[in-house]
Amino acid sequence: LQQSIKTMATSTTSPPEEESDLREEQVRYSIWHGAIPIVFTLSPSEVVDVQPPDPYYLLVSRSTFLPLLSAPLKEHFSLSNIPVNDELYFKDKSTDQPLKWNFPVGVLFDLLGNPEDLPWNVVVCFQGFPANTLMKLTLGNGNEGGSLRSYYMNCVKESCFLKFGDLDSLRNLSTAQRDQLWEGLEKAEYNTFWDVNNKLIPEKHQLKSFALRIIRTNKDRPIIQEPLNDFSVTLGQVLTQLLPKEFPPDGSVTKSLALVQGICPPLNTPVYWLSDHCSHPDGFLYVVVRD
Repeated sequence: LQQSIKTMATSTTSPPEEESDLREEQVRYSIWHGAIPIVFTLSPSEVVDVQPPDPYYLLVSRSTFLPLLSAPLKEHFSLSNIPVNDELYFKDKSTDQPLKWNFPVGVLFDLLGNPEDLPWNVVVCFQGFPANTLMKLTLGNGNEGGSLRSYYMNCVKESCFLKFGDLDSLRNLSTAQRDQLWEGLEKAEYNTFWDVNNKLIPEKHQLKSFALRIIRTNKDRPIIQEPLNDFSVTLGQVLTQLLPKEFPPDGSVTKSLALVQGICPPLNTPVYWLSDHCSHPDGFLYVVVRD
């Protein structure tokens, strides 16, 4: 993936159409199957036995959401007589920071994780849901999906409106297709998801704006989302425009890193290409900025 982005950023010629289509499919396939090894442990305050329950290891898709892992985690920890419930939430062990369940796992890891210290340590909590920090979460079954599905579909609606300027592409999906989109994400099935999601990606002549979110640890403005309709703009130009202190216009050395899907793309990479290939299943391109 890193090499594909570098090739795109530095290329001065276009490959043959068939080769280009194959390369694009390979990039999307690689991103979809990107995963993070995570070890889940129970919060020490909820351990009821002398020995804490065994940790639970999972290779987790970067594209999924933590609540979609609730069923196996509840089953695992309930074996140790832990009183489990549907108000579970997660914390980053190293910072003790609650993890926003409405962010894709890959975004959370890029924000708080360390690729040189794997597996990522995540704490599972069943008591004391921090309603002042996290949005309320209700879990559903299958196509009901609870508040996570509702939130996800609202994000898809927002990203479609930004990109197309209307919601016709989403309205044209049947109920079965919307269910299929959710099922593909929930079950991490590439073909199931992309058979529908391809209908929600505009051609360049249809594009009205980028669906771009910049996420950072800065608590004053952790999420930056501005309309961008300059389709020749590069990642570096966007960062300089929105975060001039972190990415100075004079090009001086900065300590800040910009991560897209876990890698640092060259700052001269076109945002259009990143948006088309590296967006998350909710339709947004997430750029995580770390100091």
